[in-house]
Amino acid sequence: MTLKVSLLSMFLAMAIGLPLAFLRMSKHFVPREAAVVYIEVSRGMPILVIIFWVYWGFPEIANQLLPLLGIKGVLVSKYMTGFVSGVIALTLKYAGYLAEIFRAGIEAIKMGQTEAAYSLGFSKVQTMRRIVLPQAFRVIIPPTGNAFVGALQDSALVSIIGVNDLMRQAQLAVADLYRPFEVFTAVAVLYLAMTITTSKINDYIERKKMVIE
Repeated sequence: MTLKVSLLSMFLAMAIGLPLAFLRMSKHFVPREAAVVYIEVSRGMPILVIIFWVYWGFPEIANQLLPLLGIKGVLVSKYMTGFVSGVIALTLKYAGYLAEIFRAGIEAIKMGQTEAAYSLGFSKVQTMRRIVLPQAFRVIIPPTGNAFVGALQDSALVSIIGVNDLMRQAQLAVADLYRPFEVFTAVAVLYLAMTITTSKINDYIERKKMVIE
């Protein structure tokens, strides 16, 4: 469950983070500033606060607003399980981080390559898809891997809202066995094993990238 929450959250955060990065680099004031506000809020808000807000606050607000929009008989809280809320909270948190990582990777590509692509008749979309993003992907591998490690560690907090992850299982085991030292030591070892494995995978991908270059 811990890996499931972390992987799904990171996948969704990447799907949201890339469009956010483009909005952040937009020449238009409104979308650029909207992206800036989201990124700053998501990065500045503690993950625990976001989890509580998504799990308890969002359903309450939605249940009050939907009838005003003519949608009746729908209880959002019915669908906002601990798992769903945990994934949404982690996604909202790490989308902001990944947006900045993607933006930095894209802006790291020299402007001359973009201008050369335009001179060859490439459109903006073709230039981004075929020239800029493949090179930016190599740049963002290390920080994206670090973000996943952070998401893996933060996923322990979803146990607070009843998600049956590793930390929740540990809490239940302590309540049953009355052996907190042994149980939480085992949990620490498991989290350490997962984060080290993730870091090794990230290092391997980065080395492969350097070989390709």
